[in-house]
Amino acid sequence: MKICILGNSHTASLKTGWDKISSDYPQVMLTFFAARGNAMSRLESKLNMLIAKDTELENSLKFTSGGIKQIDLNNYDLFLIYGLGFRIPKLDKRLPSSTLNMLFSEINSKSLSINLANKIRDIVSAPIYIGHAPLKADENELSSKDAMNILSYEDVLKKLSLSIKVSNITLIGQPLITRNGDFNTKREFSKGSTRLDIGDKLSGQLHPDEDLTHMNGQFGALWLENFFKKVLVF
Repeated sequence: MKICILGNSHTASLKTGWDKISSDYPQVMLTFFAARGNAMSRLESKLNMLIAKDTELENSLKFTSGGIKQIDLNNYDLFLIYGLGFRIPKLDKRLPSSTLNMLFSEINSKSLSINLANKIRDIVSAPIYIGHAPLKADENELSSKDAMNILSYEDVLKKLSLSIKVSNITLIGQPLITRNGDFNTKREFSKGSTRLDIGDKLSGQLHPDEDLTHMNGQFGALWLENFFKKVLVF
C-alpha cells in the first residue's frame, strides 16, 4: 500500500517513528511531504499534481520525500494529512448545539488540513485521513469539577468528524496509550523531540525542554501503529 503523508513540523515524530517500525510493515510504503509552519499552504493544484509555489517549499518537499518535488496524487492509495492547523479544542458541553456547530465549522474553515483535503479531493477519490496536532504534553489532568462540564475528547472528535464536508475523509484520534486524560499527552512523549529534517542547520536538533507541543519518535511509532490498525487489512 502506498501512503502519502503531508504535514508540518509535527511530522518529524512520524518520520522518526517510521524508522523504528518500518521493518514490521513490509507491505507499506510511506512517502512524506512536509515543511515547517504553514508552508504547505503554498501548495497549488495543477492537473493531477500538488506543486509548490516557491523554491523554498519545493526544496522541503524534495528533501522529506527523498527526491520527489511534485506530488502526483494518482501514485497513492490513500492520504494522511497530519498536524496542519487541526487542533482539538476544549469545549463546554453546556453550550447550545447551534454554538457548538458554529465553532466546529469555524475550525474547519480555518484549518489548513481541510483546505488541503479539498485540493486532494478535487483531483482523486482515494481515502483521506486527518491526524490532529498532538495534544499538549502535561502531567496535570483536568479536575473532576472542570471535566464535568467539558465535552470528552471522543465527543469532540466525533462532532468534528460530522462537521467535515469533504467526502471519504476520516479523523484519526491520538492513541489512548499516549494520552494523559482527555486533552493532554503524557510528558514522556515530548522529551527528546527533534526538529523536522529538511536539510538545513536546524534539522534534527532537539527542541528545548519547555517545548510541550512536539513529540518524539516513540510517540510517532505508536501513532502510526494505531493508524495502520485502522487502514490496513491483514
